[in-house]
Amino acid sequence: MRRTIQINNLTCEYFYADSQQVAYILTPMSLNDKDVEALAAKYNINLIVISGMDWNDDMTPWSAPGITRGEKDFGNNAEAFLATLTNKIIPEAEATFALNPTARILAGISLSGMFALWAWFKSDVFSTIISISGSLWYPDFADWFCKQPIINSHGKIYLSLGDKEAKTKSAPFNSVNDATLQIVDYLKQNHIDVHFEYSQGNHFSPVIPRIDRAFSAVL
Repeated sequence: MRRTIQINNLTCEYFYADSQQVAYILTPMSLNDKDVEALAAKYNINLIVISGMDWNDDMTPWSAPGITRGEKDFGNNAEAFLATLTNKIIPEAEATFALNPTARILAGISLSGMFALWAWFKSDVFSTIISISGSLWYPDFADWFCKQPIINSHGKIYLSLGDKEAKTKSAPFNSVNDATLQIVDYLKQNHIDVHFEYSQGNHFSPVIPRIDRAFSAVL
């Protein structure tokens, strides 16, 4: 069963399952409904797919220059988006599903993969984090992450990268592999249940199979 509602400027698609498990997926692109329904059924998990955010602003915790000349700079609106997510979207979604989950998953792709890892430190709402091709090249992010004290030691963290992602002529993206491994090492040093793997392809390799692999690892 599927239901779509608008909250602020965001489109929230709810895919029902007969369970108390719930995952929130922040995505820059639309996902095929049948594919998402299949995932909800396969893992018996309620899925809330959220899109329509101002991608370069809402997913970034501090400002940074655009990647190419003339490209819009990255904003600094992650705090406000996290407040919308935790204070509006989650209460509405869980009231709709009649859910009272003991734990929540937050999954992100690209910039929202970075946002999900950032949010893990900023809120205790999410215990398990999925970062698929997370933009961990983002200026100063890996260094910032590895200086944060680990408080939330429960749940799991899953990260994946396409095996061709770091092989690009765009200098900022070249660091994504090293930054991701830096974060993985920090999590392991702090005894967090972390799983990292490479997928074939580049940044936007087929997303649904990668979400499937992520759920297989954390559920």
